Amino acid sequence: MPCMPSFFHKRRKPETSPPQVTALDVDEITRKLASLTTRDEHEAHIGRQSAFVGGFHPELNGALRPPARHGMPGPRPAPPTLVSMPTPRPAKHPMSRTMQHAVSDSPARDHAQTNHKTSPPPPLFKPVPPAPSRTKPPPANAAQHPTTPKRPHQIQTPGSAHPKEKASRPPPVQAQPTGRPRSQSSPPSPTASLPVTSVTREILQCRGTTKAGARCKRMLHVPAAHQDDPEFEVYCPAHVSDRLKPSSFPTKDNRWVKFEEWIPTYLNTLTQANLRDVMQQPISDADRPGYIYMFEIRDPDQPGLVLFKVGRAVVLNRRIDQWSKQCPSKEQYLRYYYPWPSQEDQQMLARGRVQPGPPGAWCHRLERLVHLELTDLSLNALYNDAIFPDVEPKAEPPKMPERKPCVDCGTLHQEIFRFPLAQHGMYKGREWETLVKPVIDRWARFVEKYYPMEKVE
Repeated sequence: MPCMPSFFHKRRKPETSPPQVTALDVDEITRKLASLTTRDEHEAHIGRQSAFVGGFHPELNGALRPPARHGMPGPRPAPPTLVSMPTPRPAKHPMSRTMQHAVSDSPARDHAQTNHKTSPPPPLFKPVPPAPSRTKPPPANAAQHPTTPKRPHQIQTPGSAHPKEKASRPPPVQAQPTGRPRSQSSPPSPTASLPVTSVTREILQCRGTTKAGARCKRMLHVPAAHQDDPEFEVYCPAHVSDRLKPSSFPTKDNRWVKFEEWIPTYLNTLTQANLRDVMQQPISDADRPGYIYMFEIRDPDQPGLVLFKVGRAVVLNRRIDQWSKQCPSKEQYLRYYYPWPSQEDQQMLARGRVQPGPPGAWCHRLERLVHLELTDLSLNALYNDAIFPDVEPKAEPPKMPERKPCVDCGTLHQEIFRFPLAQHGMYKGREWETLVKPVIDRWARFVEKYYPMEKVE
């Protein structure tokens, strides 16, 4: 067995020097490195040569890859090219108005911004121009006498309240008389007469008083026959019954007057209540002695009616002459006047032959009472009932016929009463003496009995 030193001596490889790198090897390495390409450069090269988009490119799969040629030097390395990134195209959405103003560069916006920056804020109050001076110019020798210094004008601060303007007062309203409008005692001449417009009142407040002492607040319709009468009062059903409960009233000289002796029960309840009010009123200072006259008017245009003009006068003959000249187109006949003379030679009704006696007492009060009853009597025409006067009053009066202005003077005569012609009985053809004359005589007796002229203060 050989010895160990010899064994190791046999297995030792001979020492050799490292291989020397030659210039040929350097060129070969350079050529091989140049032939190598990265994957990204290869894909970019394929993308520039082909317009294929999507899927598996055949060149990448090796189908169109040219065969490798070994032993040929490859192209020199080129720097990487910049790849253009695709520009995203967002969907078209409507732009808000705020964004439009923000991105727009219009001159109007620039002008508005410039004005907003340069224009001063609006004043808080309008400057009040100084009022013109009402003072007289100083005299020539004003330098000798010192003048009172003027108080400086106070400038109102922006935070203070505005001074209150003095409200101009409306012109004073002239008080209108509350008396009942009636035709003048002396009618105007035909040249100076103007049409009179009547003021109607359709709804009024109840004239009654509650238990608490306040006026009733109910609003009621005024009967058509009394809408032109400013003194006519209305009562609700509760207060009109209370108004008709008393049977009598005392006068100033402690005499008791019974209502049933003077007021017919066939009249409307509102008419009865108004008659009671007038009976108890004191005599007015404007009242005076006078006459009550009655004209009968024949109108061929109204064949079914008979018209009566009832009024008052202080001088009877002058009044008769005035009425005949004021409305000459209609025939007028003086039928009656109060006080009626006692002597037979003075009972002449022809024009120019009337010789009246002394005037009666308080013609204003007498006329008011007569007009209230004649208005109700002519409108309801209860005298055409067979049992008149024992009839019940109508709950609602009939519709009042329309009144037209007079063709002669153009006025609405307030004192003309239209009576339908009586159809039977003692009233037929005798309306003035059986219907109108008794009303005048009855209320004349009442005024003379309870309000004599010598006892009224």
